[in-house]
Amino acid sequence: MASMTLDQVVREYIIEKNDDTQHNYARLLQLSIHGLRELTMDVSGSPKIIGLTIKDDLTIDLPKDYIKYIKIGVCGPGGEVSAMGLNNDMCLPRSSDECGNPKIAIQTPRNSSVVSQSDINFGFIGANQFSEGLSDNFRNGELVGRIFGIGGGQNAIGQYRIDTERNKIQFGGGLASTHIVMEYLADVSAVDGNYMIHPYLVECLKCYIAWASIRRINSVSGGEKEMARRDYYNERRIAGERFSNFTIEEAMSMTRKAFKLAPKM
Repeated sequence: MASMTLDQVVREYIIEKNDDTQHNYARLLQLSIHGLRELTMDVSGSPKIIGLTIKDDLTIDLPKDYIKYIKIGVCGPGGEVSAMGLNNDMCLPRSSDECGNPKIAIQTPRNSSVVSQSDINFGFIGANQFSEGLSDNFRNGELVGRIFGIGGGQNAIGQYRIDTERNKIQFGGGLASTHIVMEYLADVSAVDGNYMIHPYLVECLKCYIAWASIRRINSVSGGEKEMARRDYYNERRIAGERFSNFTIEEAMSMTRKAFKLAPKM
């Protein structure tokens, strides 16, 4: 089944509706864009993958079409993406005040070489207090134990937190790399009629157009609106099942990954 453009989907819907005129084309095209945006977020979820470089203040700017992230990590030597750890307890340093004026650079009290633009004393355990006490855990070049009180669950690659106020990602200290890979869900609201529609979404998008075009018209009966709504959600369910389907080989591969060698007792 070949892919279709958004323009072709709308025109095909007009023909199926037995409407010979094109005076509703612009309205139906706009409704189809709204429906495509909803289906992309909830059903198809076609992600974008980009590489980003972390700036000196340990942040990166989120893309303009960003909706939500799927994975944030670094590319390993084998080509796989190793995910970083989410830490919502991480402090969010502010290099400027509420008026946008830059704050005066201050030095951390224990390490004069670490300069921070924040009034919360940098706030990252990996950049200051942690490194100072690390030497206590080495004796004669050998590691004698982990640092007491740091707790588990520390990601060796690095940690991050989404700064929604500034539309940034804030990273903690001790990063394994300054180059990250982010897989995220992108907004499709800026598309036009030339946008290619996945074959699984064609019928579902037509049903959305049919429902959205009548759901706010008072002259249309409630029964007709409800029938159109049910048709849309039924096609949406079918599309979701098609996208989530995987082959027998993929299922067997996932099963094999669960097996691990263990000593016999």
